[in-house]
Amino acid sequence: MKLAREFGWQPLGTTYEAVRDSIVDAPPRDYEPGEATDRKQVSREDAIALAAALQRGRDSAVAHDTIRAEELHTLISEFAQYAYGGAFMLALGERAG
Repeated sequence: MKLAREFGWQPLGTTYEAVRDSIVDAPPRDYEPGEATDRKQVSREDAIALAAALQRGRDSAVAHDTIRAEELHTLISEFAQYAYGGAFMLALGERAG
């Protein structure tokens, strides 16, 4: 996320996963899940902007200083390709105690 921000990504914020037949028309931005398994939704527009920023930063000195360049290049490329697919959900997973 840091790399994407350094290359122009301005997060729009996440929303909660819409439930079928929900009465909520517009979920609030910057949703903070209460449980580790609660999912956050990244919008299509935000996902594409994230992917573009990651691609801009992929070959930068910032990226090369972070971890081994080849591994990072592959990781960023794969995630950017995924994000170009549009909206996606993420869950934080279990938090360490």
